[in-house]
Amino acid sequence: MNTDHQLLTELANKLFMYTDLQLWDKLLAEVFTEDIWFDMSSAGAGEPNYMKAAALCNTWKEGFTGLDSIHHQAGHYLIELNENAGADIFAYAVAYHYKKAATKGYTEHLWVVTT
Repeated sequence: MNTDHQLLTELANKLFMYTDLQLWDKLLAEVFTEDIWFDMSSAGAGEPNYMKAAALCNTWKEGFTGLDSIHHQAGHYLIELNENAGADIFAYAVAYHYKKAATKGYTEHLWVVTT
């Protein structure tokens, strides 16, 4: 039987795996709620804010256009269950966006992100 921590670890893994595979419908159905708190400020993506999950998926879909491969690796999950049945997940994540035709090197982005 799965514990809450195991289920939340799987949820975090799905976020990165479905993004790599560009399975936007699965992200929307299995990972995100309709409205999400989006915070990639540690990667220079601006201030955190609430947004529609579908809008985020569309942004990522457009951003990945023309890339030859995408890979996210995440781990070191620290999961804190909240009294309101929510949870906070802290993780380190690295993103590699590869484009062979890139003019400044093949790997366009390398980020270490905490969530």
